[in-house]
Formats: sequence, structure tokens, C-alpha cells
Amino acid sequence: MSTKNIEQRILETTQAEVDGLIAKAKDKAKARLDAAAVEQKRRAEQAIADAQDTERQQYDQQVTSAKAANKLKLLTRRAELLDTVLDGAVARFVADTDGAYAGWLAQQLNATADRTGTILAAPNDREPLAKLLAELKQSGKGAGLTLAEESHPLRGGFVLRGEDIDLDFSLDTQLAELKTQLLPQLAEKAFGPSGAQKNT
Repeated sequence: MSTKNIEQRILETTQAEVDGLIAKAKDKAKARLDAAAVEQKRRAEQAIADAQDTERQQYDQQVTSAKAANKLKLLTRRAELLDTVLDGAVARFVADTDGAYAGWLAQQLNATADRTGTILAAPNDREPLAKLLAELKQSGKGAGLTLAEESHPLRGGFVLRGEDIDLDFSLDTQLAELKTQLLPQLAEKAFGPSGAQKNT
């Protein structure tokens, strides 16, 4: 074989190897580009999904906050209505000086019959309490009780001022206790059992 043929054969072999290397390089480059495109698409889809999740969470938080605000408004309104209803009931109750209110006042005084102290009456209850106290003493009870000359700023009832402790037999305090009992029930209706526990 001539030198020229050998050179030609070497050139052809070398060219084939170069062509093979170039083809492999192109395949690798294409594979990398394809993988990069797939990764870019995955990242874009993930970014969209993350944005949608964030938007959904923000929306859910806004809805939850709006519901809580509405429930709080409802509870506040119910508490205001409760105040109005109780105030009206107290006004009617106190006005019944010859009926149920008189009986309630007598019960409060009888509860103090074995105690010692000064009765500080609500302004409108001083006269009725003076009569009730006189009747109590005629029956042999209430010897340690006296009625103060001055009134106490109450809607009804009285405070018994003793030597060591004052006892509250006022309508205001009993009404406040009733409201304390009723408000958790209103909260439970507005928020459910767990909401009532949080708001008590």
C-alpha cells in the first residue's frame, strides 16, 4: 500500500472518530438542553402551584378572619341585647313594689336575720326595708341589724356592712352574676363549644 493510501486511510479514520465525537457531543448537549427544559418547566409549574397555594391560604385566612369578626359582632350584639332585655326586666321587677319585688326584698333581708351589721339600702328600698326590718324584729329575729340613714347607689336591694366583712344583697350584683352565666351560652351559640371556652 502506498504512502498516499495510508495517509488517506488515516485521514478517513481520524475524520470518522472526529465525526463520532462531534455526534456524541451533540447528543450530550441535546440531552442537557432537554433536561434543562424539563427542569425549567418543572420549576415554572412548581412556582405556579406555590403561588396558587399562597393565594389559597391567604384567601382562607381572610375568610376565617371575616367569619371570626362576624361572630364577634354577633356575640357583641347579643350581649347588648341581653343588657337591654335584663335592664327592661329589672325596671319592671323593681316597679312591682307590692308583688314579686317585695317578696324578693323580704327574702334578701331574711337571709341576713342571724347577722350583725348596718343595712345600706338602695334609695327606693329604704322605706320598704324599714318596714320589713321592723316586722323581722317583731318576730324575734334580726336583732343585730340596723338600717343606715343614708342610701347606697343601687338599683335595688342592699349591702350589709358588718364589722369584718360587707355582704352584697343588691339586685345589681345578682344581675351581674346572671349575665356572667348567660354570656358563655351566647358565646357557645356564636362560636360553638370551643369558642365559648376561649371567650370565657
